[in-house]
Amino acid sequence: MDEILRNASAFFIWFKQCLKRSISFIPPLWLLLLSVSMVNAATRASLQVPTSVNAVSVDGKWTSLKEWEDAREVAMFVAQGEGSAYMSVKHDSSNIYFLFDFVTDISPAPEQPTGGDAYDSAHVSIDADDNLIWDENIDFDVGVKWLSQFANYTVSAFSWFRGAMSYTSTNRSEKAHAVYEFMIQKSALHNSTMVGIRASIWDRTTSTNLHWPNWHKDGWNPQYYGDLVFSSIVIPEFNINAATVLVSVSLFAAQQVLKRKKQCS
Repeated sequence: MDEILRNASAFFIWFKQCLKRSISFIPPLWLLLLSVSMVNAATRASLQVPTSVNAVSVDGKWTSLKEWEDAREVAMFVAQGEGSAYMSVKHDSSNIYFLFDFVTDISPAPEQPTGGDAYDSAHVSIDADDNLIWDENIDFDVGVKWLSQFANYTVSAFSWFRGAMSYTSTNRSEKAHAVYEFMIQKSALHNSTMVGIRASIWDRTTSTNLHWPNWHKDGWNPQYYGDLVFSSIVIPEFNINAATVLVSVSLFAAQQVLKRKKQCS
């Protein structure tokens, strides 16, 4: 009996030591998981901006079906209210172009005699050198606000910027809704090959605000912007090449199936 008790006591001592070691290992494991999550949270959104083939008329309208079919399109994120909108972007040797298709903004915001932020609007803030710091000498914000007395509205506040908006239908909705187009000359971007941006659009009637990239509480800090990387890819060519590869693979697979059937017979 004494030997059994001694063995049991030795086992409990060993088990207690093992438990202490396990507990001491747990905090570093949680720290590791926390650090991984923080790295993921800090990952910046990024878009490859394709090269434009189809000309853009900066008039606040989807002028033709082909005008924006060669652009990169992404859904914007809801920061306030409820709604849906899409941002399209592309570039050429001289300019970068934006389209904001605010599908759910179907009511022009009424003009307020007191002024202030009473208008539907679209804004793009640009960290031109993409250094994650706002520099008034390099970085800038451009935008268009709806003035309700106009059927459509165009602004050329700077020689290097042109913006326009209107309420019109697009390929996403036949119902008239807010559409914005921007053109920014690359000279204002210091001919960078990558810039940081924050895009924001407002439907003041419903107090709905959407952003790209996703909203962050310090969203106007360039650290939380998204990156636009200018690419030489042309989207229609890319799609054609991808389709060609897919057809070739399908034909090859069909030939292999026919060969096997013949061998079996």
